[in-house]
Amino acid sequence: MPPDSSSGSELASISRCDQRNALVASFLGWTLGAFDFFIVVMVLTEIAKDFNRSNADIALTLTVTLAFRPVGAFLFGLMADRYGRRIPLMMNVVFYSIIEVSSGLAPNYATFLVLRALFGIGMGGEWGVGASLAMEAVPSRWRGILSGVLQEGYALGYLLASCAYFLVLPHFGWRAMFFIGGLPALLAWFIRRNVKESAVWERSRRKDWSALWAAVRSQTKSYVLGAAAVALLCLTPGPVMGILVTHTTSEAAAVVAATLLRAAGVFAAASIILFIAKAVWRTAEGHRKLFYYAAAVAVLDIARDAIMAAWITPARPNAAAGGLATVLSAAGVFVVAVIILIMADVTWHMAAGHHTLFFYLVALMAMMNFVSHGTQDMYPTFLKVQRGFSPQLTALVSIIANFGALAGGICVGFFSDRFGRRRGMTTSLLLAVVMIPLWAYAPTAGLLMLGAFLMQFMVQGAWGVIPAHITELSPDSVRGFLPGFAYQCGVLIAGSVAYLEAIFARRMNYANAMAVTALTVFLVCAAVVALGREKRGIEFGV
Repeated sequence: MPPDSSSGSELASISRCDQRNALVASFLGWTLGAFDFFIVVMVLTEIAKDFNRSNADIALTLTVTLAFRPVGAFLFGLMADRYGRRIPLMMNVVFYSIIEVSSGLAPNYATFLVLRALFGIGMGGEWGVGASLAMEAVPSRWRGILSGVLQEGYALGYLLASCAYFLVLPHFGWRAMFFIGGLPALLAWFIRRNVKESAVWERSRRKDWSALWAAVRSQTKSYVLGAAAVALLCLTPGPVMGILVTHTTSEAAAVVAATLLRAAGVFAAASIILFIAKAVWRTAEGHRKLFYYAAAVAVLDIARDAIMAAWITPARPNAAAGGLATVLSAAGVFVVAVIILIMADVTWHMAAGHHTLFFYLVALMAMMNFVSHGTQDMYPTFLKVQRGFSPQLTALVSIIANFGALAGGICVGFFSDRFGRRRGMTTSLLLAVVMIPLWAYAPTAGLLMLGAFLMQFMVQGAWGVIPAHITELSPDSVRGFLPGFAYQCGVLIAGSVAYLEAIFARRMNYANAMAVTALTVFLVCAAVVALGREKRGIEFGV
């Protein structure tokens, strides 16, 4: 890969070998993380049968994984801007590898659910760190096509999961697939030996972090009091407590699962509103604590009934378990509220001067994640449940679809280098609309394979532009944090799509549920992309 003469200052200290190693490390980190995530997608029905749960319950673990990804992006993104890209990336791949192997050892559904939440933290941290490392290393004129290569590590991970499903599951069962997911830990050794620190980060990193930490520490009392107020609210009588007392079981595992789901639900609803409310809150500078309390109480008052009524499965009443659930729920909500308040405050300071950009990136990534997860996560279940495909044929369709994704990401990435990031993405999304009938309603297996190939060509074609597009929009000093955290906040918003499709499929069939979802998100996402801006080919670190 020859250096780009138009960005010589950016690449003066970066050899061709360094560029390749940075891209390979980031690509493999994302590939293996996606492989670990899509194992659950591929073996969803097998896990449900083993744990004696519904498909919707196991689909909910996908939602929980996605919901916890912002926490990982927040933590590892801060480390990437504070300590560089290499060390956080090594820590990240080791962490999610350990969690993945542990998932294969889970003895019950509650343990599995908790482990998938932890895996979400690891997976969420990888993308932002890896994308910033790779995009800062490669030449600007090739950034689009190499962005496509990087992002399609996700599709390759899905492809590898499909192959493992085809080759491993029939002989060794679903747990063995999670044991294979421990292999990414070896990537840390490659990064340590072969990947150099980002020269752009070394030139443009924030030198003084004391002001940020001082600002966070100054609000400690507000965090604690605000979270305590929210937790106390959850102890008061009301519809939520009625649901908890009426719809619980005597099993401690069910109580833990309900607590975790409540925390994830409150996190999803409250974080969205609190980030938006932050902009208004600036005008109430002298009333910060009251604003936090009011926002938190309002969010819970709106979100608690809808979230808990939808997510907690009715069962036999049990007063003892209900009391334990109430206490655990209050403790869980307290912790989640503290996390939300700290994350909101730190993000506001980190994105100083770029708040509009941050909100736009969150909206963009929310729609992009609706697009990808809405067309991928429940597709194997649709093939097996509605179309009656065997595990082997299901895996074959997924493999073909992901070859389409690989081709689409690279082709549309190349297109975006020539004609613009937004034009490449909107073209792909609008063409995806045309593919819906073939993808969801094709009468034969062969036509379904063609539809899956073309659909993922378009979907992942649009996604292939994302690493270049949002890293180019982000300032140098927060490129490790801002793109990755905005991405994962978008994941948080869109994380319920697989669960919602599974619920919709109870009232209509899977094909209709997925087709309606796809049509809606394609059109809305194309509009969001078109309304944004771009900085194609901008030089980093200058």
